[in-house]
Amino acid sequence: MGERIDINRIARDMFIMHKGEPYRVVDYEHVKPGKGQAFVRVKAKNMKTGNVVEITYKASDSIELADFEQRLRSTPTATAISTTSWIKIPTS
Repeated sequence: MGERIDINRIARDMFIMHKGEPYRVVDYEHVKPGKGQAFVRVKAKNMKTGNVVEITYKASDSIELADFEQRLRSTPTATAISTTSWIKIPTS
């Protein structure tokens, strides 16, 4: 289980867990409607399927960060980080 943070600390390119699946935050927006409770709208890419979804959280919610290890991919011209090479770190 990863670290939990307040939804208001979310940032682009952060890796989160949602419904047991790892996602990368593509974009987010804090919304404060004139009536009702504030919320955060998150656009996130599923790291397993590649699908992009929109997730809405209440401003009081907390989210779980995904535990991932980053691997570098070497190319003839440069060394780049491949988003397809993120792997889940097993927890003991």
